Amino acid sequence: MDTSQEEIKQFEGFRFGDEANYELLFHRYYQPLCLFALQFKIKKVEAEEIVQDVLLQLWNKKNDFQDVEKMRAFLYVSTRNATFNLLDKNKRLLKNRELFLTDAEAEAHTIPLTAEQHQMIVYAEMVKSLHDGIMQLPEQCAKIMLMLYIDGLTVAEITEELQIAGSTVYAQKRKGISLLKTYLNPEDYVLISLLITGFFKNY
Repeated sequence: MDTSQEEIKQFEGFRFGDEANYELLFHRYYQPLCLFALQFKIKKVEAEEIVQDVLLQLWNKKNDFQDVEKMRAFLYVSTRNATFNLLDKNKRLLKNRELFLTDAEAEAHTIPLTAEQHQMIVYAEMVKSLHDGIMQLPEQCAKIMLMLYIDGLTVAEITEELQIAGSTVYAQKRKGISLLKTYLNPEDYVLISLLITGFFKNY
């Protein structure tokens, strides 16, 4: 996803020690970083702990970044490193362990990601954008869309849990997709459409 003017503004405030802007960046990156870490097959609680630690480190390094991309690289590199450290500790080494970055590389904010790992980041950030878009929908529509595309429930599971007809789920799904097109910018909508249709189902 491209860097928005809003994020640049938050980054500039963060660099000058503004805690409110730091909190906005914290919440902006928390979910996609967790999703990124989870794709390395660790537990949800482990991913959350790793991401919280990385985002806390970010505050101490606020003077180290010249632009948003360097900060973003640090966040994903540090999350990946911490995840690999955890896998190593638990003797669950990844096959591509040789791609582990050294501390010096992480400090330099380099991010030599593989194509697959880059796709993992794109996927995580798309899910975050999808979630943000869904939260703008009417209440029932948002609830059903979250269950479908964030929680991964089937229509049958949703009808059973909410005690509603399958036709209602499909109607709210159509409504939600239509409204998302008006809420999201064209570039994000194209990517999220791929996510909704299952193009990224292997990630």
